[in-house]
Amino acid sequence: MDEFKIRLGRRIREVREECEYTREKLSELTGIDDKYIYEIEHGRKNISAYKLSMLSNSLGVSMDFLAFGEHVEIKNNYRIILLLLDNLDKTDFKNVEEIIRNIITIKNNSTK
Repeated sequence: MDEFKIRLGRRIREVREECEYTREKLSELTGIDDKYIYEIEHGRKNISAYKLSMLSNSLGVSMDFLAFGEHVEIKNNYRIILLLLDNLDKTDFKNVEEIIRNIITIKNNSTK
């Protein structure tokens, strides 16, 4: 197998799992068949630039990161957090907001 395809697939799977997406969920978001996603994640299939861009947008990371492992860490962390927040209901979202505010308060108090 081609080492590039293996690394690409591994990064796609890792980011998908970080986002807590199943292959089926990612398939819904991208329109790419979940069985094809499986084949890509296991380095068995090639992927077009168009489909790679669909995956990168849905996963909240750059195409460069998926292809080569390069990205701007903070920007992608924001996007992953936003993707995760999309899965929350109103109550959960309020709880997460409160947790973040508490973290900021603790951080600000510890730097004084």
